[in-house]
Amino acid sequence: MCCNIRQDIDINGYWYIIVCYNVNLGKLNSGFTHTKFNKRLSIVGIGITDSKGEFINTIAHEAKHV
Repeated sequence: MCCNIRQDIDINGYWYIIVCYNVNLGKLNSGFTHTKFNKRLSIVGIGITDSKGEFINTIAHEAKHV
C-alpha cells in the first residue's frame, strides 16, 4: 500500500489510528478500515476520489468503522 499522505492520531494513549490518504485501491471513491482490538489500533485507507464531496463522504464512512 502506497501512502501519499499519512496521518497518525493518538487518542490519549488509549487508541492509535493511522490514516493513509490517496491510496490506490483499484477503484475510485472507496476506502477500508482494519482494526486490531487487542492492540487498540485502527488502520484506515482513503482511496483516490473523483470529487471533494466523495473524499469527505469516504472519510466520514470509514470514521464510523473506527
